[in-house]
Amino acid sequence: MSNWIHKWQARLGSAYPSAASPYWREVPLKRMKKLLLGAFFVSAGAGFAVDLLQLNRPRLGHGLFWPVFAGAMAAGFLPREPRNFV
Repeated sequence: MSNWIHKWQARLGSAYPSAASPYWREVPLKRMKKLLLGAFFVSAGAGFAVDLLQLNRPRLGHGLFWPVFAGAMAAGFLPREPRNFV
């Protein structure tokens, strides 16, 4: 059974490269600008949706808090120097 799991993990690891690979550790922050901006703006759209779903609440920051918060969290969670927690 564990042999099957190890084969499955090896196939999955080759299909989807990990954020802990040496490539992502060596990429300079200047080259990651588009990735960070893309993550920010995609998740900011989710932040606008969250703001619209809060119907009977006063607008926090006139509707800009949730998009900025969601975008900052998404860009902040992209690994710069990933750590293995296993």
